[in-house]
Amino acid sequence: MLAEYCAVQDAYVYQIRVYSGSGYTAYSPAAAPNCVYAPKGSTVGVVVAVRSTGTVYPVLHYGYGNWWWPVNDILAKPIGTHNGYTLYEANITLPDSGVRYVFKIYHTGGIYWVNVGGGNGQICAS
Repeated sequence: MLAEYCAVQDAYVYQIRVYSGSGYTAYSPAAAPNCVYAPKGSTVGVVVAVRSTGTVYPVLHYGYGNWWWPVNDILAKPIGTHNGYTLYEANITLPDSGVRYVFKIYHTGGIYWVNVGGGNGQICAS
């Protein structure tokens, strides 16, 4: 039996969601040194849009502040579709230092890296 071949065709960071008691507010992602601001301690969702064949595994790879330390990985979960792309969301609790991030999407060919306009995505604590 042949294993399923899974390939990423295209992917981009779609949205930053800042959650509050009444739902969330959506923002376009920003690359460092620019920021999406969110209250420290709030729940923030980072949403990546992926067009692929087969099953792929997007992982939010993020670090604290400017120094990327410590570094954490969170598997994003599928939440829906948009224009032929599957949307996956990873949720974090925003630390005082804020975070910088990229996505690592695991597929048959290895890892497909996704950044924000050529740079690290950044979410700052307010």
